[in-house]
Amino acid sequence: MSLQGKPVSESSAVEIGGDLTSALHNLLTLDASASGTLNLANVRAVNFIQGGVFVLQSSSLVTNQLVLFISTGAIGPVRISLSGGGTIAGSAVYQLAGPIQFSYDGTI
Repeated sequence: MSLQGKPVSESSAVEIGGDLTSALHNLLTLDASASGTLNLANVRAVNFIQGGVFVLQSSSLVTNQLVLFISTGAIGPVRISLSGGGTIAGSAVYQLAGPIQFSYDGTI
């Protein structure tokens, strides 16, 4: 099989493109537009539409779950924390400074 005269290979992997916003269009994404508690069951990316205080529901996370956090239009700071008093990157309240991916280690 070929495409425009070049060989094509099949893969079971999903390519999401070369930039961070590609993930928002290809992974299960939660758009957060108001402060509150976020249930991240099966979520792979969180897109903050505006600033606020967001609590990640610890019970909705599974060990080694990888989640991309990105802000595509937030005006004002985005502060995130875990329910149950856990830490994110060593902080009780993490302030999003740019796109970042975290993996949940299973502890609160």
